[in-house]
Amino acid sequence: MKTLQGSENEIDVMNQRLTYNVGFQSISGIESGIKTKEIKYGGQNASVFMVPDGRIVQKATFKRGMVTLGNSLIDDFSSWIAQHLLLSTQSRLNRTVTTRNLMVGYLNGQQEPVKVWGLYNAYPISWKLSEMNAMESKIAVEEIVLTYSHVLGIT
Repeated sequence: MKTLQGSENEIDVMNQRLTYNVGFQSISGIESGIKTKEIKYGGQNASVFMVPDGRIVQKATFKRGMVTLGNSLIDDFSSWIAQHLLLSTQSRLNRTVTTRNLMVGYLNGQQEPVKVWGLYNAYPISWKLSEMNAMESKIAVEEIVLTYSHVLGIT
């Protein structure tokens, strides 16, 4: 098991200093898997082998209340999302995709990481804002969907 050490907003994972204070109210879709393919054999094709056939493409959904810019980490994350999904009308097919390795941590009541996972080669593929209704006083929630190549449990 790898140990985490650090100050209030930083952790040390495998000798790399990582910050973890871009918070979300919920994250779903962190999973790992392998695609399989059926290979039939035998005279009547009654028997089947399941063989590996590549990795499952992962998509993780991050939800958070709209945030005020001013925190450099939040600004950097929001700029990365905007770079891929919100800025300009240039064809998205002609844009360069900038991947990032992200650390996702489950925090306890003292805001300390209990478990941390790495999402590798991640980039945003979708952004959505919840309904805004002047007759209700709800928090506007943004939903960001990222795809990633693989996940690794750090602690």
